[in-house]
Amino acid sequence: MNKEHLCKVCNYKTDRLSSFKKHLQTNKHKKNSLKKSSYITPNNGVIAQNNVVNLNKVKCEYCNKFIHKSNKPRHYSHCKMKDIVKKDKEINELLKKNKKLEEINLQLKKERDEYKKEYFDILKLLKTTKVSLNN
Repeated sequence: MNKEHLCKVCNYKTDRLSSFKKHLQTNKHKKNSLKKSSYITPNNGVIAQNNVVNLNKVKCEYCNKFIHKSNKPRHYSHCKMKDIVKKDKEINELLKKNKKLEEINLQLKKERDEYKKEYFDILKLLKTTKVSLNN
């Protein structure tokens, strides 16, 4: 049971998916694909629209550029946006921690003020009891 893969752009047929993928990478196909688009395979109908080159490419999570799968490690090691994105994440985490600490600090100040008020109330009470005891 041979499955036929057909490229309507170049009028190319093959029963091997690997050959079909190789065809999609040829210069002839790339030139033809600028004019037309639609590549048919029995698996899912249309494989690609217009942009054939993206079949073996992945998107960089930092700079959003499309890079070839085999170049991904090299690209990540040189990607300028990688450091920026990582620093932004660190800054956001630090800002969240800072906000939490500010909330804790505010709560502690409120508690301190309450204890301070209680302390002065007790001092007043003690002064008034001394005065009444002395009379």
